[in-house]
Amino acid sequence: MLETSCLRDKQLLLTNSSLDDFLQHYMFPVQFILGVAGNSINLIVLLSKGMRSKTNSLLSAMAFADLALLFCMLPHSLASFEVAYRSNTFRYFYYVSKRQLNALVLTVSVERFIGIRSPVHAHFKWKEKGVVLIIVPIFIGAFVITFYHHIAYKYSIYTVCNGTQLKGNVRPIDYNWTGNKLYGNVLTKYIHYGKYLQLITVILVPIVAVAFLNVSLICLMRNRVVTQRNRTASNNSDYSMLRNCNHTGIMQRQERKVTVTVLAIVTCFTVTHAPSLIPFVWETFGISKENPRPFLAAVSIANSLLITGKVLNFVLFCSSSMHFRRRLMHILLSHVMRWSENRKSKKASTSELKNSAPASPVRKSSTSLSQRSVQWQESAESKFLPEGNN
Repeated sequence: MLETSCLRDKQLLLTNSSLDDFLQHYMFPVQFILGVAGNSINLIVLLSKGMRSKTNSLLSAMAFADLALLFCMLPHSLASFEVAYRSNTFRYFYYVSKRQLNALVLTVSVERFIGIRSPVHAHFKWKEKGVVLIIVPIFIGAFVITFYHHIAYKYSIYTVCNGTQLKGNVRPIDYNWTGNKLYGNVLTKYIHYGKYLQLITVILVPIVAVAFLNVSLICLMRNRVVTQRNRTASNNSDYSMLRNCNHTGIMQRQERKVTVTVLAIVTCFTVTHAPSLIPFVWETFGISKENPRPFLAAVSIANSLLITGKVLNFVLFCSSSMHFRRRLMHILLSHVMRWSENRKSKKASTSELKNSAPASPVRKSSTSLSQRSVQWQESAESKFLPEGNN
């Protein structure tokens, strides 16, 4: 399709609104840098030799998913820059690639709860093959549940302004394109009910389950402290009471730390994921068709909050662990020491090469003169030595 009319500068924008343009132009680059750096550090530490465990394998899979999400959102952020949205090559790539995993967070919470409640049971249940059998169905299930996004819309790309500008249109699959033909009801119903399935399985169930499991973890920790206090009261020995009091104090500190971490995880997960319900409800009741601007603003804010949650996973799940911090410092120090040793070895090899280089003529003449003076001194001393020493 070739039209002579040209698009204005505002019509060339690929972002949905001014709010979306601001978030993608200023907010997302910061989120992208922090998210990629944090999740890369997670993978470096969690996949190291001393950190191989069931929980860390799940956290590594979650870090991979977060990185994939950040890189999938990168084209939309680049579309807010003038050098990108004025390029026909980028516009074509953007229109073609604009067809787009909370279950891992839920699985980590399940593993943490089982591990604290019954460590032996956890080690028995979570084998390496078992972790793979959990991660793979999660990704497959997420793809199946969200697959309707790939077929829910039809894209048309055409050129305008005598072939110098590229424009794309997005329409729902049940949109009447030709005026006399509609798409089948089966596909339309699949897309309609697929939205509800994603709403329940990807948003509602993980939020409720993560909150329930982590609150259960807090209750379990408190019950342990109460049980330990009862044991302390039943023992009359001063030594046993002192030892149990120390143990109770340690457990109370652990309880406070776990409580703070769990509350942070639940709060962050709820705040960053619950707003995703708003666009679904908005679209279900048809409000977005009557007034699309608030709907687009809600979508932009919900997406930004969701990405913020992915960025904060590094802080919540990993940096709160003392063992993780120690392992990270060990890896950094080992790399620094290795770099300094390599630098010293390079300097030593360079100095050896300089020393092994042929001497200059002046140095050779001075060396020969010094050797001659030494030989003359030795011959003079041999002449004046006493005869008894010969």
